[in-house]
Amino acid sequence: MISIAICDDELNMRACLKKELEKVMESFGESIQIEDFSGAQDFYARLTKKIFDLLFLDIEMPNINGFSLAKELQKSKAEITIIFVSSHENLVFDTYEYEAFWFVRKRTLESDLKKAIKSIWIVYIMSERILL
Repeated sequence: MISIAICDDELNMRACLKKELEKVMESFGESIQIEDFSGAQDFYARLTKKIFDLLFLDIEMPNINGFSLAKELQKSKAEITIIFVSSHENLVFDTYEYEAFWFVRKRTLESDLKKAIKSIWIVYIMSERILL
C-alpha cells in the first residue's frame, strides 16, 4: 500500500487531487491511503506519527509555504517523495533546490498527474527489480 499526503490550503484542490490520484492509481492496480492537510504545520505534526511515501505539496500557502516545508523535510532527512502542485508555473525551476520528483501544474492537473505517477511507478518497479 502506498501512503500519500496532500498538503494544500484549498479544500477544492485537495478533493480534486484526491479524486484524480484514486483514479490514476487504480489503473496501476495499487492500493493507496490518502490523508490531506490544509497547511504545513498540520502535515508536519502528523509526520511525527506517520510515514508517507508521497507528498503532493502546494507552494503558496499561508504561514508556512511549500518551499519552507520541503526545506524542513530535507533537514530532517524525511524519506518522502515530493511532488509540487502549483498554479505558479514560473516556480518550476525553483523546485529543483528541494529535490522534488515532479511539478504538477494545477491548470493541467489530470494530464500532469498521470505523467508524474507513471514516472514514479517506473522508478518503483525498477527499484524492486534491483532489490530482487
